[in-house]
Amino acid sequence: MEHTETRIQTSKGKKLLHYFASKINAVVFEIISRSQLLNITVRYLHEHFSKITHAVEKVRTSFQTRMNSFLETFLVSRDYINEVESHFSSIDQSFGHSYKLGQILQSKAEEAQNKLKEVEDLSEITNILAMNASIQAARVGKEGAGFSVVAKEIRRHGVQSREIVNQASGQLHEMIDLIFQLVNILHSISNEVSSSRETVKKLLERTQESKNNADAVQEDVQSILDVFQEYDALKENLNRMIEQSAISNSEIEDMLLSFQSDLAGARRSLK
Repeated sequence: MEHTETRIQTSKGKKLLHYFASKINAVVFEIISRSQLLNITVRYLHEHFSKITHAVEKVRTSFQTRMNSFLETFLVSRDYINEVESHFSSIDQSFGHSYKLGQILQSKAEEAQNKLKEVEDLSEITNILAMNASIQAARVGKEGAGFSVVAKEIRRHGVQSREIVNQASGQLHEMIDLIFQLVNILHSISNEVSSSRETVKKLLERTQESKNNADAVQEDVQSILDVFQEYDALKENLNRMIEQSAISNSEIEDMLLSFQSDLAGARRSLK
C-alpha cells in the first residue's frame, strides 16, 4: 500500500515537472521572441536613423555650398550691375557732350555760311568795281582820274575779303576739329555700348546660375521633406513595434502569474 502511494506521488511529480517544464519553455520562448523583436527594432531604428542622418548631412553640406554660391553670384552680379550703371553713366555723359558739340558745330557752320555770304557779296562788289575801273581806265584826262579811287576801293575790298576768307578758314578748321571730337565721342559710346552688352551677357549668365542654384536648393528641400516623410513612416512602424512589445510583456506577465499559481497549487497537492 505504501509502495503504491509512493508510486502515485512519483507519477504526480513527473507530471508536474513535465507541466512546469512546458510552462518554463513557453516563458523562455516568449522572452526570446521579445528579445528578437527588440533586436529587430534596434536594427531597424539604427538603419533608418543612420539613413536620416546621412541625408540631413548631405543636404546640409549641399545647402551650405549653394548658399556660398548664392553669395558669390550676388556679389559678382552686384559688381556687374555697378559696371553696367557706370557704362550707362559714361554713355549719358558722352551723349550730353556730343549734343553740346553738335550745337557748337551748328553755330560754327552758320558763322561760316555767313562769312561765305560776305565773301560772295564782296566778290560781287569787286566785280562791279573792276568793271568801273575798266571804264575809268578807258577814259583820259580829268575823266580818268576816278580810276585811282576805284583802285583804292578794290584794294580795300581785297584786304577785307582776305580777312573774311581767313576767318572762314579758321572756322572750317574748328568745325573739322569738332567733327573729329564728335567722331571720337561716338566711338567711345560704341565701346561703352559693346562693354555694356558683354557685362549684361555675363549678368544674365550669373542670373541663370542663381536660378540653377535655386532649383538645386528646392531639390534639397524636397529631399528633406522626403526624409521626414520616411521619419513619419518610421514613427508608425516604431509605434507598432512598441505595441507588439507591450503585448509580449503582458503575455509574459500572464504566464509568470499562471506559473506562480501553478506552483502554489503543486505545493498544496504535495502536502
